Amino acid sequence: MTQSNRLNGGLINRGKPLNFNFDGRAYQGYEGDTLASWYFHCWF
Repeated sequence: MTQSNRLNGGLINRGKPLNFNFDGRAYQGYEGDTLASWYFHCWF
C-alpha cells in the first residue's frame, strides 16, 4: 500500500506533543496531526 496523498516527511511535529480532551477523556497528540488521523490509528 502506498500513501500518495501524503507530503514528504509529513507535517506532524513529533517534537511538540500536545494534550487534548475528546469525549471526556484526556489524550496526547502532536502538533500538525489531526483528530481524524489519531482516531483512525486507534481503531485500525
